[in-house]
Amino acid sequence: MKKILFILIASMLYSCSTVSEKSDVLNTNFTKLRSITPKNLEFSGKVDIDMNGQSLSLNTDIYSAASDSVLMILKAFMGIPAAKVYADPMTFLAYNALENKAFYGEPTKKNIEKAVRIGFSYNDMIALLRNEPNLELDYKVNQEGSNENEILYYRYFKDKYIEFIKYNKNENYIVQYQQKSSDNTLLLNVFFEEPKVVGKRNMPHKVTALIPESEGSVKFRFDEIKSIDRFEKGFNFPIPNNVTKIKL
Repeated sequence: MKKILFILIASMLYSCSTVSEKSDVLNTNFTKLRSITPKNLEFSGKVDIDMNGQSLSLNTDIYSAASDSVLMILKAFMGIPAAKVYADPMTFLAYNALENKAFYGEPTKKNIEKAVRIGFSYNDMIALLRNEPNLELDYKVNQEGSNENEILYYRYFKDKYIEFIKYNKNENYIVQYQQKSSDNTLLLNVFFEEPKVVGKRNMPHKVTALIPESEGSVKFRFDEIKSIDRFEKGFNFPIPNNVTKIKL
């Protein structure tokens, strides 16, 4: 019921130009959230991918160095490597071991989905994993959708879509994130659940991303999220010579 109510509130907000706005506290909240998120994080668990009628269930290890770069390792049965994905704000590299192919190019949603069936851009991936907004600026507060426990934020993103973030003040983490198109079509709907303390803040150990356009979903369930002092080496990796390389 709460999920349905959130979507209804978001729809009303998008179509109404007289919504009360308040922007003085939101940057403080998001800046605080980012400041207490461990810089280096290591995730271990499972990911279930359902895209275009095809389903995969894989074990995964993910490494995040702030918003600088991320490495995702996907493992099939008995720990057999299935794929590796490296991404930073400018580029990504995905090695599909099962098909003996490597993809590279700009880290857009379309490109990453072609490579590993996960329909997120780099910025989406970082926000999803680290439970942070893509940026701390330009969000506004919808008072009607907020209460003493939760704040509903929104912002327009380069005239491409509008973002909604529901932030739990008591638990100090983002509980839901949405993207909607200019014609009010739901593009992405993410739920963050099962918060547990990592460092100085709660991190969700269950993340469910629904992608209505493709009737797909990506579901992460992390057994453990650890704060790491430093990574010994960079995340980028070499591709074997006998692998077919495809630029996207």
